[in-house]
Amino acid sequence: LPLLTDKRPLVCAESQTETDESTPSIPQVTPHHIDDLLYGIPRYIWMSAPSYDALCESYKDHIWDLMQRALGWEVFFVSDQRMQVMVSKHCSEREQMCFSRINPKYGPAKADFARCLLMRLYGGLWLDLKSGWQGDLSKNLSKFGPLPPLVLGHWGWPSQHEHIPQDVHNYGEIQQWWLMSAPGHAMWDKALAAVCDNIKKD
Repeated sequence: LPLLTDKRPLVCAESQTETDESTPSIPQVTPHHIDDLLYGIPRYIWMSAPSYDALCESYKDHIWDLMQRALGWEVFFVSDQRMQVMVSKHCSEREQMCFSRINPKYGPAKADFARCLLMRLYGGLWLDLKSGWQGDLSKNLSKFGPLPPLVLGHWGWPSQHEHIPQDVHNYGEIQQWWLMSAPGHAMWDKALAAVCDNIKKD
């Protein structure tokens, strides 16, 4: 398992200038990554930061610990550089313009954009770098299966939705530190449109 032997997540390479053949490309969803429990949600875990090599050792150790508790999942790390390539390749002109207007100093704002784009394109589980879970990930999820194609949590208690939440039950703000989705869910088009609307207002 090369994913585990070098203590590094798979680093996404989606650039025509990429020459390192050992660096995996953005994944293609295959039956291997989908089972009856997840109902179309691929077993991918996504994290992002400006650069993996620039992370402090405590973050790298944290990622390594999560990888050991997520066997059967592929862990992908997306740098700012690779995110820029993805935006240029997969986003509309309006989305590209809005992404370019985000101040590079505001890393969390870029990460907010990134998580929506990754869920729209590839699906899986998004995790903030400082986030995680206890125990085995697949066993934890089996308690809630079968899962809908969009799984969200609110501050206070978890909740699942197949459609865009209207908060009719006063659940409160949606947690963004983790997101789980099948690829192509309509939620992410609407989320990115709202992000662009907010950026243009500023």
